[in-house]
Amino acid sequence: LVIIRNKSSSSFHSMKLATVFADLEPVPQDDGIEPVCAIDYPSDFVEAMDYFRAVLLSQEYSSRSLSLTSICLKYNPANYTVWHFRRECLKALSSLTGNTIDEELAMKDLEFSESLGGSNPKNYQIWYHRRSLLETLLKHMEVDSSQKFSKDLQKQALNVTLKELTYISHVLQEDAKNYHAFSHRQWLLRYSINHISDPLWEEELHYTHSLLQDDIRNNSAWNHRWFIIHKGCSAPLPIDVAHTEAEYALDAAQRDPWNESSWSYFSGIVKEQLHSSVTKKSEKNELLALYETRIKNIEPKEEKCANILSTRVFLLESQGNLDALRSAVHLANDLALEQDKIRRKYWLYKQKELRDMIDKAISS
Repeated sequence: LVIIRNKSSSSFHSMKLATVFADLEPVPQDDGIEPVCAIDYPSDFVEAMDYFRAVLLSQEYSSRSLSLTSICLKYNPANYTVWHFRRECLKALSSLTGNTIDEELAMKDLEFSESLGGSNPKNYQIWYHRRSLLETLLKHMEVDSSQKFSKDLQKQALNVTLKELTYISHVLQEDAKNYHAFSHRQWLLRYSINHISDPLWEEELHYTHSLLQDDIRNNSAWNHRWFIIHKGCSAPLPIDVAHTEAEYALDAAQRDPWNESSWSYFSGIVKEQLHSSVTKKSEKNELLALYETRIKNIEPKEEKCANILSTRVFLLESQGNLDALRSAVHLANDLALEQDKIRRKYWLYKQKELRDMIDKAISS
């Protein structure tokens, strides 16, 4: 007797599989004639999977097949084939046409996947299943093919998005560096971009800030901040926003100069401005001079920090004048011989590259 707990209901559902699937012949797993290492599965798991293979082969997308997938997934939540078959069952049982899932079924299955996700926070299949369900829900709320939302539908879509963001936040409370959760969060925000207002982007920025307050070394949170401040797009930031973000990163770096995450974020912000066709050349030069001076003041007096020195090399090299390049050569040499010996070969190569730039500037 197999018991299924349905989180969306307070009742228990029991199924005796041999009775429910009396019209089907179970299909045992084929391990070959002489399996090298046969796995000793629990008998209930074997029975459930034998009947699953039977409905899979017959392509029976029914209520009983859907319930069967619940049993199989409780035994093994990572079985992609069972998840895929479950979605096919949901489509077949939906009141909608067009190979899709209706809202009620999708919402119930989000609850089901949540019940399994708690003990499987890094399960690819569960996250993908949630994504498929959310795509269905949000598509139901579209008015036309251009993905423009009416006010009522936009509010519904926003509520769905907020509810999922809350779920992801709960997952991140357990593991604030869960790649799957961050990836899913960014997909959701990008997919829902048509009905996300500026206040929600601002709230998301505050949320990311709280994660960094908890752990300034959380590289996943730094990555997410980059995504949020760019609103999921690749266009360079306006120069005033870039200054704000650069200062934010430097404030974090001052708290912990040996944290590479904040320096990487800072360098990314500056590099983006240097490559921007919108930012004026004078603004770029001011940016480089300002932060090279600012960073010198951050360096701890008691010892040198490789992160600070390497960032200064980048800023001085970007300035490109002879004095700046000569200073960069000196810093690269210090990094190669003393401060960052593990990357000695890189810094020696960078030193040669900088000297070549000096020679070229002198000869021109």
